[in-house]
Amino acid sequence: MMKMISRRGLRAGLVLCLLTAALCIWTLTAGAAGGLELSTTFPGLTVNAGDSLSFPLEFDSTLGSGQSVGLSVASIPEGWEGYFTGNNSEITQVYVRNGENSGDVTFELKIPADAENGAYTVTLNAVGESGAADSLTLQLQVAAEEIGASSFTAQYPEQEG
Repeated sequence: MMKMISRRGLRAGLVLCLLTAALCIWTLTAGAAGGLELSTTFPGLTVNAGDSLSFPLEFDSTLGSGQSVGLSVASIPEGWEGYFTGNNSEITQVYVRNGENSGDVTFELKIPADAENGAYTVTLNAVGESGAADSLTLQLQVAAEEIGASSFTAQYPEQEG
C-alpha cells in the first residue's frame, strides 16, 4: 500500500534538501577560496651571463590564520645558484600572516659567467603547514653581452717639449 505524503511533509523534505545542498556548496566554495599565492613583480627578465639577481617575493594568504611556509627551489639550470634570504640570512621557511605579505623574503640568483645565450626557467615552491602550496616560475633570457670593439689612435705617437 502506498502512503500519501502530506503537502506539509513534502515541503519540509524539500526545504531540508535545499538547505543541505546550500551547505555543501558553501563548504566547497569556502574550502576552494583558501590558499597561498607566491609572486614577484618581474618574473621575466633579460639578463647577462655572470649577473647576480634579487627577486623580492610576495605572499598572499587566505588561509584564515598565519602559518610557517617552507621554501624550496624545485628546478634550476645546472651550474646556477639560488637561495632564499630574509633578515640578511639564508632561510628555508617564512611565517606568512593572513593577507598580503611583501618584502620579507628575497630569492637570490647567481648566473654563471659561462652561461650560454638562451631561455632558462627557475621554479620556486612554497608549501604551508596546512598543505596549501604555490609555485612561481621565473623566465630568464640570457643575452649576449655586447662588448664593443674600440680602438685608440694617436695623431702624434711621441712628443717632446
